[in-house]
Formats: sequence, structure tokens, C-alpha cells
Amino acid sequence: MKKILSVLFLALFICSCEPSSVRGGRELYMLYFEKTFKDPSSIKIYSEKYTEKDKSEVEWVLDVGGKNSYGAMVRKTYRITTWKTFLKNEEGKLIKKTDLKK
Repeated sequence: MKKILSVLFLALFICSCEPSSVRGGRELYMLYFEKTFKDPSSIKIYSEKYTEKDKSEVEWVLDVGGKNSYGAMVRKTYRITTWKTFLKNEEGKLIKKTDLKK
């Protein structure tokens, strides 16, 4: 019984690991949304799809909702590319991670 549980736990641990570029990209796009949304506390990610291009570049397609200036919830699909310390928004503008933390 202990062997079965150990194997199941190990399999779960291995399957749940994601690349650091994905974790870092997720942190970057959340910083970007917190900086650009009117009400950062209302941010809701409805769906997240990503394609890892190489070890550092990740392309994201995100279905995101949040409150607008009038308090109504709005929803939009974003196409964003992230690298280790940069994010390229939909307009093609490169934004440094340090600029998002200010």
C-alpha cells in the first residue's frame, strides 16, 4: 500500500511541475493587469492558454475580466508574449518587469 501511494504521489508531483518561464510569465501578466486595470482587485482570469516557444519565450491567450470605470464587469481576450523580464502587450510595446513594479 505504501509503495502504491508513493508512486501516485511521485507521479502527481512530476505532472504538476511547470517550466519557470510559465510561472514567470504568469507573474508578469498579472503585474501588467494590476498596473493597467481600473480596479486591480476585480481581475478574474477565465481561461489561460500558453505556447512555450523556447526556454524563455511564452505566448499567452488570456480571457480576462475586470471592473471598468462604471463598476460593470467587462471581459476581453488578450494576446501577450512574455520573456524572463519583458512583456510585449497587444500593441507590440515591450514593457520591463521593473516598470510594472513601480
